Amino acid sequence: NAENDQHYQLQRRVLEASLEEAAKDFNAVVLPSSEECARELALGTLVCPCSVVPTNCFFSLETHDADLHTLRVSHHGRLLATGGEDRKLKLWNIARDGFTYSQMLMGSNAGINSIDFSPDDSLIMAASTDYASRIWSIQDLRIRHTLTGHSAKVMACKFVNDVSKVITGGHDRTIKIWDLRSKACSRTIFVGSSCNDLDLPKSSPSLVFSGHHDRKLRIYDLRANNEATSVVDVVARVTSVSLFNNSHSCLVSCRDNTLRVVDIRTNAVLTEFVAEGLQLGSDSTRACVSPDDSYVAVGSSDGSMHVWNADTAALESALPAKHTSCVVACSWTPDGQAFLSCERSKQVKMWSHI
Repeated sequence: NAENDQHYQLQRRVLEASLEEAAKDFNAVVLPSSEECARELALGTLVCPCSVVPTNCFFSLETHDADLHTLRVSHHGRLLATGGEDRKLKLWNIARDGFTYSQMLMGSNAGINSIDFSPDDSLIMAASTDYASRIWSIQDLRIRHTLTGHSAKVMACKFVNDVSKVITGGHDRTIKIWDLRSKACSRTIFVGSSCNDLDLPKSSPSLVFSGHHDRKLRIYDLRANNEATSVVDVVARVTSVSLFNNSHSCLVSCRDNTLRVVDIRTNAVLTEFVAEGLQLGSDSTRACVSPDDSYVAVGSSDGSMHVWNADTAALESALPAKHTSCVVACSWTPDGQAFLSCERSKQVKMWSHI
């Protein structure tokens, strides 16, 4: 606890210094109080005024016994979760100088494809190749729910803002909504194509954005019927879906080695991100958006990382191939001051801007 308190005090001082520096150049910047910074950081709602562009890999660790599939950082930024082909869901404590092993959650009967934390970080969910998703309590590491009903591997899972409801998407071409109070599937949406990823906007949790094998981004309103309210053709198979915090844009990564930003108000593709040598390594390669919506990033099959400016589509950083195999997922920490990436061959790396 003492180390955690020291870590958060240091994070708060870094954030305050960044805000003070920004205020010198922009009079419109309003500096939040120290109490507000600490409270929002603890809740995971603080948006960093300037996320870093990762340039230096300063920490690396082999995390699993078999191929690594995915990672997820908790909302408060203290925990990293990883899952892979070895059927294990592992938790790691994040610090400024790296991360250390914390706990292992067992119970999955096949590889783990997707991970999500509940809004209050009390629960964690994993979607598995064994046609099921499971939810554990982080406090006691026990399985609280096993959600079975898909007829093929489950590719994506998300908590709704209401912690009693979750959504899963699978290779069986369905999206399922689950009521954790009744421990049953409350609704099934037949989408017509394998669902590779999905996301929900924080400002409107009744909307579901799903990316599919048939090159479509579909938007569903859970208050309406099972028909998609919007369908956007994004040219190639979708591997990941990530919403910007502004709730106006959606980042999709596609198998034609291009990232695209879709304006969800007009259903039009606004921006495309490309780079020489970039090649997405699988149908489940995950791209990400920085906490302040300034940058987007994705990993390549050759182990390199690419980071673009979200506004100008300019390539900010083409990080050399520190990974030895295909990069499958990446993420900024919630404060925007560190960056994590994982490769198929078990390694997770941590990056900074210096």
